[in-house]
Amino acid sequence: MDDDIYNYGGPKLTVDIVTFLYNLKTLELKVLLIKRDTKPFLGINALPGGFIREDESSFETASRVLQEKTGITSMYIEQVKTFDSINRDPRGQIFSVAYMALVNEEELPDGLDARITQRLSISEIFSSKTKLAFDHKEIIQYAYNRLQAKISYSNLSALSLPQYFTLPDLQTVFEIVLGETVDKRNFRKKITTFGFLKETDKKRKGESKRPAQLYTNKYKKIVTYDRLI
Repeated sequence: MDDDIYNYGGPKLTVDIVTFLYNLKTLELKVLLIKRDTKPFLGINALPGGFIREDESSFETASRVLQEKTGITSMYIEQVKTFDSINRDPRGQIFSVAYMALVNEEELPDGLDARITQRLSISEIFSSKTKLAFDHKEIIQYAYNRLQAKISYSNLSALSLPQYFTLPDLQTVFEIVLGETVDKRNFRKKITTFGFLKETDKKRKGESKRPAQLYTNKYKKIVTYDRLI
């Protein structure tokens, strides 16, 4: 006879959110971290996270945790993977449902407490000198690989930009995430054929002699295509 599921304890579930921050001015890609104020790993940088409540889905928990710990209230977040190694948490059998987000650093809420929140570049994250709590470096690596793949076949880059943006803005997001230069002519030829860009009647002035055409994203959700680049 099967075990009575109502008497079966099982592991506890948490969420951890990998928030990737890109900056169109510094051309950096960073990850938003929080310095832990409780044991285990007291004082060590970690991903924003928390336990899933009985009345929440993992997505609802991820959205709540981001708002409570960083003040971020509106963004696209995507589930990445469940990390369920038996010994990943010294407190016991605690599994993590990982999420990722891509955010324009300049769009972050004002007043993030620098004593609590940290922003480390991708190169710093993966440095042997950088210590993170739990298996969070492994989670970030997996999410980073997913991000680089996802941006190449979806409108994720446009979702992360402000309402109006230029094609150079869009290309810069790609280059920051991929960590490499993208051919301008080939990029524009391909990106304009996939249907998620809408040309507006607005132009951005003040950056050059010729005002730049502004575009907007047609969709408020992820739309996938054949590989963009």
